[in-house]
Amino acid sequence: MEPKNTSETVSPYILFLTNPVYSFSGKVEKVSGNNIVLKSEAMLNQTEFIPPDMDINNGGTPYPTPIRKLLTYTVVITDKTIIRQPPSNIIPYLDQQRKSASEKKLTIKDIEIGSAITVNSKVDLRTLKDNTFEAVSVDLPHKQNSISGKILSVENGYLVVENDMPMPRLPEATEAEVDIKDYKVFVSDNTEISYADNLNPEKPVFLSLKDLKKGMQVTVYFDITKSNYPEYYALLIRPEELASAARKNQPTPTEIPPMLPTPAE
Repeated sequence: MEPKNTSETVSPYILFLTNPVYSFSGKVEKVSGNNIVLKSEAMLNQTEFIPPDMDINNGGTPYPTPIRKLLTYTVVITDKTIIRQPPSNIIPYLDQQRKSASEKKLTIKDIEIGSAITVNSKVDLRTLKDNTFEAVSVDLPHKQNSISGKILSVENGYLVVENDMPMPRLPEATEAEVDIKDYKVFVSDNTEISYADNLNPEKPVFLSLKDLKKGMQVTVYFDITKSNYPEYYALLIRPEELASAARKNQPTPTEIPPMLPTPAE
């Protein structure tokens, strides 16, 4: 019987992974079954100098050309894998039913091809021989899911919200070439319109479309699967001025009178 090989395996990427590596960030190239293929370019850290007789004045450089390599991993997603979205993507519902429904467990179906994600492993990636590992957790990227602006008009089933975001433009662009459109925000039965009342935090204030008025400043959280500039399907509308007024109306702490000096005996 041959002795069992107890030597530690080494990844073919060992030159590019010089320290213990338990997480990997890259672009999702493929999603198949319970596996995802993740790729990212790495650069070999070179510190050696080219001999000083190189003619730097004619385009040369004293540094060697960086060695780059595309690292590819197959990541296995299991029932134990925790898939997280950033806090900025969480819609701050005040209705408990909506809030509970939005907190569903994320699955591999929520990982999109082309997205940049970070995957965490319980094993050092330098010891992988076949570049396949099981994900302990996956961190999804931030997605823009809100807009803010002043209501220009309240229509039947939608709002027109001013687009006051600064838009990048080329110096030679004409006014006709810079098309800045105001937002059209659709409101449905699936839209919550609310704000928190600090006087009674357990009873948030819920509104309807008719309660929104021209000139109000609002923040709109929208459905990213259906929305596309300049039309957005609102999941939550927060009238900022009413929310601010509620905060201002909270009672001020009772003032404590200054201590009087203790009379001398």
